[in-house]
Amino acid sequence: GWRVRAPRNETQCLQSLSGRHPMDILYLLIPLSTVLVLAILGVFAWALHGGQFEDLEREGERILDPASPNVDEDQTAVAARAKELGSEQANFVRGAGDG
Repeated sequence: GWRVRAPRNETQCLQSLSGRHPMDILYLLIPLSTVLVLAILGVFAWALHGGQFEDLEREGERILDPASPNVDEDQTAVAARAKELGSEQANFVRGAGDG
């Protein structure tokens, strides 16, 4: 008769389940990781070329300077509008709870 053979080790077990050798995944993972590393290096080179790391000391000193504004000039209007919207939403919620 027919006799079913049990796999002898983990590799044979995985191979019998998938029909492939377990190391075949490396054909996918190695190129994928190579592409990921190249993408990371590309982003880093782009940041370096764009001047991202030019003046690191200025930002560290700016935070300690009491004369510097808390919010940048271009963000003042945005902060005021957000505060205004926040109070409008709070009034709306208070009004909805009354009725």
